[in-house]
Amino acid sequence: MTLPPLRRIVRRALRKAWFAGVPRYVPRILRVLPHDREAFTQGLAYLDGMLFESTGRIGRSALRAISAADGKLLKSVAVPDVWAEGLAVQGDRIVQLTWKHGVANVYGRDSFERIGQLRYPGEGWGLSACNDGFVMTDGSANLWFRDGEFLPTRRVPVSLKGIPVARLNDVIWADNRIFANILYASEIVELHPRTGSVIGFVDCSELLARVGVSDSEHVLNGIAHDPDSGSFFLTGKCWPELFEVTFERTE
Repeated sequence: MTLPPLRRIVRRALRKAWFAGVPRYVPRILRVLPHDREAFTQGLAYLDGMLFESTGRIGRSALRAISAADGKLLKSVAVPDVWAEGLAVQGDRIVQLTWKHGVANVYGRDSFERIGQLRYPGEGWGLSACNDGFVMTDGSANLWFRDGEFLPTRRVPVSLKGIPVARLNDVIWADNRIFANILYASEIVELHPRTGSVIGFVDCSELLARVGVSDSEHVLNGIAHDPDSGSFFLTGKCWPELFEVTFERTE
């Protein structure tokens, strides 16, 4: 039997200690949908039976609509010359971040036609609609709340046991809580929207084992929420499957 590298063992032990005492959840799979292996998922959102997905990489970025019933691709438009990142559906528009261009493209929700742009400083990583505005991540340990015009309203530092939780990636607002992926981690953190404290985490290691991730860049990323059923949709970059799940507490 081949043992994992020592660094990986140490990292797992440190992560286990870091999350010790925090409510732990695991995803219980309700349905498995097919997912495009070429889709480098950067963001995911759900509305009215449809999943909206943003995929990244220069020359391969796209905005996509997927049926939440069977996973079929319904619509796709290329996003040339930029690396697309997270996205959010707000009313009749879709807002899609870019990584280092400081611009969010705005599309008509039904037409997928670009109808405007919004600007912001720094990098764009994850985005979610939040009440009348948005919550955004930029790869740091901060949540940025923005109004409907994308102007910043407040910054919320995220921490666990006094340690900043950096590399916050895709993010979703659900039931007055925030859930966020952490780049290169198998955990999704549940956050208090006012304090930024980690109040729970979802251990997705079994999902990663199921999809057989072999490329270090094909990480867990993409989280959406169906407010009617209460379920969540999870996937990763270039994963072959997309999962509808509920979060079940284990300890």
